[in-house]
Amino acid sequence: MKKATYDIAMTYTHDPAHKGAPYTFDGTHWMNSGEYMECLIKSALGYEAVKDANVPYDKGSDIPELNASVKSSRFTLTNRSLADDFETSLKEYFRTVHSTIWLYGIQLDDQITIYEMDAAEFES
Repeated sequence: MKKATYDIAMTYTHDPAHKGAPYTFDGTHWMNSGEYMECLIKSALGYEAVKDANVPYDKGSDIPELNASVKSSRFTLTNRSLADDFETSLKEYFRTVHSTIWLYGIQLDDQITIYEMDAAEFES
């Protein structure tokens, strides 16, 4: 696992009155915490800070250039049901997932820490 911390270079607004989507970079387009983290990570790594178009987990990645899936607190593996129980779902996820790298982000004040993991590290 790799760990790196970056200063947040983007100006953002957090407004809890926007329930479910309290973050914005431009005051017009509001995002949930996962979308916001995806943009912060992309910016920190030098990519355009835009939310992906919700590509299915088995067809693409949040950051295609890295083949990376972005995760943050309260994440889900996918928005589809893969099996009737968690263990089987987990096996099916790793059997069919497109990404080969997982980036988990944590914001503390005006910094973001990114943990980069392969499948074995992310699963454990």
